[in-house]
Amino acid sequence: PDEASGPPPVAVVQQQMYIAVLTVLGDQGAYAEGLRLLDEAFAVLPEESHEALWELRVTFLVRGGRGRLVSGEMARIKDAPADLRATVWLAIARAAETRAETLTAFRRALTALDGEVLAKASVLVEFGEWLFSAGFLARDAEDQILAAVDLLSDLDDESVAAGADGDGGGGDEAASGADGRSVARSRADNQSLVSGMPGGGAGLAKSAASRSQVSAGALSAGAKQSAQTLATTMSAGSQASSGMLGGGGGSARMGVRHFEMLMRCYAMLARMAASAGARTELAAVAQAYAVRMWAASARAAGKREAKARAKERLAAARDQAEAKEIRETPLVPGAHGARVFPVPSDPVSWLSWQPAADLVEHMNADRRNGCINARSLRRPALTIFYLDLVRGVLERA
Repeated sequence: PDEASGPPPVAVVQQQMYIAVLTVLGDQGAYAEGLRLLDEAFAVLPEESHEALWELRVTFLVRGGRGRLVSGEMARIKDAPADLRATVWLAIARAAETRAETLTAFRRALTALDGEVLAKASVLVEFGEWLFSAGFLARDAEDQILAAVDLLSDLDDESVAAGADGDGGGGDEAASGADGRSVARSRADNQSLVSGMPGGGAGLAKSAASRSQVSAGALSAGAKQSAQTLATTMSAGSQASSGMLGGGGGSARMGVRHFEMLMRCYAMLARMAASAGARTELAAVAQAYAVRMWAASARAAGKREAKARAKERLAAARDQAEAKEIRETPLVPGAHGARVFPVPSDPVSWLSWQPAADLVEHMNADRRNGCINARSLRRPALTIFYLDLVRGVLERA
């Protein structure tokens, strides 16, 4: 099939209508009415549309003074998939009235996702953001962000290795990523807040301390390399002839959500950085991941275009030999006469660039989390916030 399996289109529309009404009721504090509407939605919608509703249900229970009923709700989904259980715990964390309740909910969400790399990284990023905004020590927030970076970077190993072999830019990204990790201080003698959490936290604290010790030895070289990378990036406009990437960027393993989370991680680390130099270096790494996010999106759109052109060619094929040739041609940007959607490769070109209307159309239609849209980013307002933060840091550099 062309798109990932999921609820039928009519159920998607119904779900969005329920969510729109529930959002209004939540803003008005009409939690009892919202819970009645949620009961109706659970009865009407297919099970695969329930995840977003569970988050709203828990939020309405907690904020409507019925938090004591949440444990019963959790019992109802104890055998549900890990991502659904984690979603509910995240909803509890977001709606909790005390910091202790929030810490416990985040811990249980992470426990539920043990082994789910991308989802766990997303929770770690949100946990780190909450720790920082709630006034905990910066090193506690940093531990969570770096743990997420480790998980996401493991998925990026293959594309970085390919870049080092000459596909363009991977080596610089590896150096920038290493320098991003070097901001962590050695904390073997310090007890993290996370290490004191009941169950499961000690491993993260130990991992963060180990990362800090390993990266501390390479701090000087990493900082120098990152500075060189930043200087090269900032001057690329005068060196590159076109300033555009051909829409083939990104790796087979890494996608828009991966790059968006890595961008947020490094933007968050830049926000916590102790010096202007470190802040600029980390913001430059975040900007590099934002570029990769757009390149991956353009590549996915190009593949969609190639698939559409292949279907047209198959329908008009004159014989079996031509049909076989069409089927055996890889669906990559540019194949079957499809367009390649270029994106800027340097900061200067980004200033005046606008995505083509066809690129935007493909991005909005994508349901496989391969393109930039509200579905793949999950929380686009947060993405925009961090992109604006990165822009501000780099403009002041």
